[in-house]
Amino acid sequence: MEQANILFLREDAKLDDIIKQCIDLSGMNCQISCADLSRIREYFISCRFGVENTYDIILIEGSATMLTPDDVENLPADSIICLSDIPFEKCQIQWVKDKLFEEIPIGIAAHSPQCLAYAVNRNIKTMKKQYKDQKLVKTLIQLIPNSITLFDIYGTILFNNARLIGLSEESLRGKSIFSFLKRGQRRIIKNYMKLALEDNHSCTFKSEVKTKKGSYTPVEINATLVRDTTGEPLYFIAILTDISIQKEIKRKETYLSHFIDTSKDGILALDRNSYITLWNKGAEELFGYSSQEVLGKNINVIFSDDEIRNALKESLQKVKAEGY
Repeated sequence: MEQANILFLREDAKLDDIIKQCIDLSGMNCQISCADLSRIREYFISCRFGVENTYDIILIEGSATMLTPDDVENLPADSIICLSDIPFEKCQIQWVKDKLFEEIPIGIAAHSPQCLAYAVNRNIKTMKKQYKDQKLVKTLIQLIPNSITLFDIYGTILFNNARLIGLSEESLRGKSIFSFLKRGQRRIIKNYMKLALEDNHSCTFKSEVKTKKGSYTPVEINATLVRDTTGEPLYFIAILTDISIQKEIKRKETYLSHFIDTSKDGILALDRNSYITLWNKGAEELFGYSSQEVLGKNINVIFSDDEIRNALKESLQKVKAEGY
């Protein structure tokens, strides 16, 4: 039997028995907690500050108009059911920032407990399945070496697999992605998000992200917008690849290339078959051949003097034997 943890926020205790009857009808093994509606703000604050007090469903007695999307988001439950006094035809069931929010006329709940029992049963099973799916996705994401970040349409981090920045997944959740970017780069990200919301535009670009130490790491970002089956935007997913190593390699290659080009010593390089792959200006002056004349040719063709060829042969054998 499924188990569920339910919180019932109500103006008074007159509906407690009806709610318990509805839960019994749902066939779920439920742990029910009751609290006065006046304490609802305490639950908002507790959730914001990370207090571990979560529920599968929160039942609220009162008008749904009293709840803003931010209120729904901050309630510590995956499913919110509001027992409202509005007419049945105006009641809604919708996803609000990854939470299943539903309105049910309080009269129907009182006179037809099966209706509420069905909603409780359905919502718990829906959220349990979503939780299992999310857990699988997160497990797969943790196996990926790149940094993966999910953030909502406002830039708030929903999930991060704790790569690059040096902070834990828990400490990153709820923070703005813009706080880890330089001011000029924030505008680029915002423009991309605007384009994606308009036409599902995906993009790849280079940026820098701020680490725990306060330094900035160069990254390549691949980002796309994920929508639900109705076309509504759910979240952005961005894959960040650390390119600091590539940049350092490129810097060293540039330095080495400049050193070889400007050296007065003759520097040449051969492949395993003794074909010339590098011939600097020092070699041009020393041997009298331009790089265009010798590149791609076998060293034995260029040097016909036996003494030079033997010296080169000995040097090559020594390099192969000693590995340098």
